[in-house]
Amino acid sequence: MVYDITSSNSAYEWVLQVLGITGEEFIEKYIVDFQKDAEEFMEHYFEKIEAININELEIVALHVTSNSDECKAIRKSGICDLKKVLSESSELKSFLEEKDVLFDIENKKMMLDGQEYSIDYDAYCRAEDKLNYRDEKLKDIGRKIYFDYQINGFLFTRDVKDYGTDIHEMPEILLTISQFNSSAAEKVKMWKNTREGYVIRYKAKFMQFAHYTFYDKVESYLNDSYCGWIKFKKWLVSHAIDSSFSDLHSDIYAYMKSGIIIEPGQILECIPVDEWKWVG
Repeated sequence: MVYDITSSNSAYEWVLQVLGITGEEFIEKYIVDFQKDAEEFMEHYFEKIEAININELEIVALHVTSNSDECKAIRKSGICDLKKVLSESSELKSFLEEKDVLFDIENKKMMLDGQEYSIDYDAYCRAEDKLNYRDEKLKDIGRKIYFDYQINGFLFTRDVKDYGTDIHEMPEILLTISQFNSSAAEKVKMWKNTREGYVIRYKAKFMQFAHYTFYDKVESYLNDSYCGWIKFKKWLVSHAIDSSFSDLHSDIYAYMKSGIIIEPGQILECIPVDEWKWVG
């Protein structure tokens, strides 16, 4: 069963499928009988919601990236996290090396213009009160690589270009590197001029997502695991209902667990950014 709230139509069809109702019944119950009260509507269909098998669920998400090969490498090898991208052969790693920006991921070092810098995020955190401007920027780079390196994207967005860091033009790590000094900024801006942006639609299992995609606290996640995941199941239905009627307005972010790789078979399509649009 594919769960997809990236468009109103796919969300609408999922609600009908999971509740076993017709479109007419959906509108009559939700709009007329329950006056768009999602809690009362879900209470009416509680047994159907409780019966959702999350192990069979495939959740659709959108990952925004940019490259020069029309996503051929992604179609072949999948989507990798930042640590893997900077450690192994990749377009991003090659681009940085050509610009004399090298990373030693294992030893937490960055080389820029022949100068070696520490990007040990934990060490910078321990020395928080003693950091100068340069250290703060190196800490930011370290954070991106050693703390915030997992694959992420959107479960829902109306416009991928509205995200504040211009991810449709270049990876966030390049923006972070560009803020280190003027030399770094000059080097990485070439990426924008030579790459095209893409929206990658992929599907993943619930257990591949980090808990904070769906829960505010890890305690809520653990408690729900003992209660048949009913809170998560209601989350799925309520957001699908909102998407069905174009009542979702804010981005909903998708965070994969650390170390998760999106395999080629999980990729549904690669869409040029300028051709992608939200269908409400």
